[in-house]
Amino acid sequence: MTECAEQLQQYLDKPARNGDILEMKDIMARFTTDVTGSCAFGLNSNTLRDSNSEFRKMGKRVLQLSVAIYLRKLLRTFSSFLPKLFHVRLLTDEMSKFFMGIVKDMIDYREKNSVVRNDFMQLLIQMKNKGKIDDDGDINSEHVQDKIGGKDMEVNIGECITYTILV
Repeated sequence: MTECAEQLQQYLDKPARNGDILEMKDIMARFTTDVTGSCAFGLNSNTLRDSNSEFRKMGKRVLQLSVAIYLRKLLRTFSSFLPKLFHVRLLTDEMSKFFMGIVKDMIDYREKNSVVRNDFMQLLIQMKNKGKIDDDGDINSEHVQDKIGGKDMEVNIGECITYTILV
């Protein structure tokens, strides 16, 4: 978050010195997208510099509350089994593929390059590899160990991050 705040400060420095008038709603939305990208995905989405980045476009689409998405969220709020029974998903296939691709690419990159960050993605990588989060005590259960592994875990991680963005 500090990195994103420093980028925001740098972005605003010149217009502030010139006394320029800025659209702060858009700037703060892009800043929020950068913070989300960094904290959830470990990704530098850099939407302050590029307001048309793919990450920003998908983020906007996720946050647009259509009637269908609202009803799906409502259904998920009141029932845990009905959405599974009727295969109700919050995101379109395109959005799911996009965010799942980011998650998979980030996990692959971090594991191949031994990158460790203090973010949400790192916690999910720990869950994937160890079945528990080191700093949070043992959340290891036989159910988690037996039912979740490999590719299934990557799907669950992607869904977890997507849920985090939507909530």
